[in-house]
Amino acid sequence: MKNIRIIYIITVSLLLAGIAPVSAQYFVSSVAPKDAYVRFAVISDTHFGNSQGEGPLVKVPKALQNITSYGPLDAIFVVGDLTDGGSAGQYTQFVNCFGNAANYTNPVAQKIYMMGNHDNYAAQSNYVTGLKPLNDNKDYPFDQYIVIKGYPFITISQRNSSNTDASTESNGTGAYPQAVRDTLDRWMARAAAECQGKPIFVFTHVPPKYTCYSSWPGEGDGTSWPTWSMKVLNPILNKYPQAVVFGGHSHFPIGDPRSIHQGVNPNSDKKNFFTGINTGSTTYSEIHKPSVDIGIHPENYAYVTEGLILTAQPGGDIKVQRYDTYRKEEIDPAHPWVLKAPHDGSQFQYADKRDAADNNSTYNLPLRDGLPAPVFASTATVTLGTPATNSITVTFPQATDNECVFRYRVQIKKADGTVAKEFFKFSQFYLNSQMPTTLSATLDGLRSNTTYTAEVTAYDSYENTSTTLVSAPFTTAVDNNPANQPPAPTALWEFNNTADLLAPTTGTAPLVPVRDNSGVNQAVVNIATAGITSVTGPSASNGAIKVPKAYGLRLDHGSASPVTTYTLAYDIKVPLTDSYYALLFTHNNSGDGDFFIKKEGSAGLSVTGFGYTTAGAIKANTWHRVVFVVTNSVATVYIDGSLGKAATDANSRWNLQANSAWLFSDDGTEDGDIEVAGISYWNSALTGTQISNLGEI
Repeated sequence: MKNIRIIYIITVSLLLAGIAPVSAQYFVSSVAPKDAYVRFAVISDTHFGNSQGEGPLVKVPKALQNITSYGPLDAIFVVGDLTDGGSAGQYTQFVNCFGNAANYTNPVAQKIYMMGNHDNYAAQSNYVTGLKPLNDNKDYPFDQYIVIKGYPFITISQRNSSNTDASTESNGTGAYPQAVRDTLDRWMARAAAECQGKPIFVFTHVPPKYTCYSSWPGEGDGTSWPTWSMKVLNPILNKYPQAVVFGGHSHFPIGDPRSIHQGVNPNSDKKNFFTGINTGSTTYSEIHKPSVDIGIHPENYAYVTEGLILTAQPGGDIKVQRYDTYRKEEIDPAHPWVLKAPHDGSQFQYADKRDAADNNSTYNLPLRDGLPAPVFASTATVTLGTPATNSITVTFPQATDNECVFRYRVQIKKADGTVAKEFFKFSQFYLNSQMPTTLSATLDGLRSNTTYTAEVTAYDSYENTSTTLVSAPFTTAVDNNPANQPPAPTALWEFNNTADLLAPTTGTAPLVPVRDNSGVNQAVVNIATAGITSVTGPSASNGAIKVPKAYGLRLDHGSASPVTTYTLAYDIKVPLTDSYYALLFTHNNSGDGDFFIKKEGSAGLSVTGFGYTTAGAIKANTWHRVVFVVTNSVATVYIDGSLGKAATDANSRWNLQANSAWLFSDDGTEDGDIEVAGISYWNSALTGTQISNLGEI
């Protein structure tokens, strides 16, 4: 009788306002033989309908074949975003893949699915009916309670398309409404009672906040989504230290040690005293912005698929192995994660330095800090390409680390040691055996005929740094073309005259303090009313002013007709704490300013044919030279001599009105405090080479 399997199925439907019914299924297995230990796989984000790389029709079958090649499985869980857009045709592709026995190298007893945010882009009925062929032709449930070999499993589907609760908590309550939370609460209590001493495995597409990599502030996609997580389920899960919660959604690589997390304090307001595990992705990878300059999709990101296999051990521990399902290899096989028994929080070992504020004397758990730091081989050197007039290519070997090297900082320094250019390069550790042994970065925007050195420093996931490799000095090539040298500006302000802070250094055009109004009519005020004060500049010979939020400067350029071609250079420093920093307001758009820096450090404007720089090139509390060039109403932005963004369309918004333009000002105070060390204005459009030779501050 011990091998007899009994299955009970109960379906419960509750009508919720504005959403599809909540359906639940319960599967309860008989007690397993003592020598049988549960073994299951977890993957996520298959995104059928997506086209990155070879596409899911190739990558997902390959991933399934690879992850099932390591032996039979009791189950495989797919943690949401089964489809890219939720269409019926995409579910048909999903069913054809997961229903094809040829895609499983070894048997898988159960295959379990749930909805993610992308699956909610179309009618939820596509999920319910589309997965019928994988569920004995019955409607597929949103949420499930399953017991396999004495271990409880709970799946919770997302009910809308929200990415995160960072902008508003209602995103979380919409994604997981009260009835869904009540179901989870009830099932957690049931699992704890029925399966005492066992971990409770929970699967929900968006990770709980303050758990695995992607769920802490700053680990998302910039300003709009500063974290890929929601806190709405944390209060329920926090009651159960035996909860092991799997989240997908971010596509972040599971080779990063932050992909597993266990809390330190059950009384913390973070409510994260359980295990959170990132599942990676089965379509393409991402990393958080702006950790590297290329953005959230570094090199070869479309050729990464990953998954997990968990195996219960005889003593009660759970072994977690990570797999590269694209290359069919285990990730860091010498260091599998282990969820130690008893599963009551007393054996937690995956908290890290982010938990320091909660790790009081009562708990005093060891916190992972990533040490020892990355190291370069003793023979490692920086290799330089042939210097061009305004650029250099830097090549260097990969460093090594006890976990993973995440990124590299490449700096070009002037002879006096100041940084001329900086670039963060991703290590591509998610390629595992195909990770390149050397990396290269080309840094532009350098001045011609100038001597520099290159420096390279390795960073791990916890920001521990290696010793720095330093190149021999190099000199950029001489640019003998006079046309490539920047002309003297029509007007220049360096703010060195403390007796008259706004007096021009070159030219006679005045700067006039103004106050932002709701509309286009900025009120002229005096410098004291505006709160414009002298502050420390980037050097002893270069002063600066601070222009407070809600105030700006009117630049009287003197042209009697609108200006469609010009150049503005701003030497500025911003704290990046406000959402936007206005740099230019032409008054040609009654509703907004016309050139901004956003909180994550990108510059531009959200209009057709332009947008913002794709990487966060501007860093908080750091001096930068931002150059805005308009040529026949077409805008281009340069940051520290390098091209940041070029518009493809002309737009009259960038035309300066006759006589005046407004700097650091917006129609409705959508700006912030800005320190300004220099403003240059040309009544012509500088070329990219001229801007490179203009250089950094």
